Amino acid sequence: PDMDFPAFTTEQWVGDTTTEAVVTVSIDDLKNDYNRFETVLRPVLNRLKTLTGGSSPLSIFCIAPDPAAPMLQKWLGEGVTLESHTITHPCPLVGTGGIEAARTNFLANVERIGSVPGNRLTCFRMPCCDGENSATPRFYSELFPLRTPLGRSVVADSSVMQVFSIRDRTQI
Repeated sequence: PDMDFPAFTTEQWVGDTTTEAVVTVSIDDLKNDYNRFETVLRPVLNRLKTLTGGSSPLSIFCIAPDPAAPMLQKWLGEGVTLESHTITHPCPLVGTGGIEAARTNFLANVERIGSVPGNRLTCFRMPCCDGENSATPRFYSELFPLRTPLGRSVVADSSVMQVFSIRDRTQI
């Protein structure tokens, strides 16, 4: 894959000559511990409101949240988006239980996040992508394009991947 590979293309305003910078603010691994996340995120959400004129554009990557949780509605009302991790957070996703287990895990959470009232799910992040380079071409070719039985899907990915350029790893 390279910058022209379809699965890694970005929103069309990225690269536009009038765009000076693009910043994505996000946090991973929201389960059902809403109060803990609220405590940690509240200063960030308030600061974002002062920088943007009233909105808190933050993405929270969720693991099987309760679609009816009142805190989710509060955050959505402030400009937060709820995005998909997986339903159980296996590391690595495709290597734990095979491709069918990965498909079920991925789509179950897309369906769950997509069912949160008022949320517009758009993005996915691979579990453990930053520590294990768990994002795989097989995921992007076989699972990422799929839709849930109710037609829900994701159109963007924010997985972090690392490319090691030092040949002699003893230098690390």
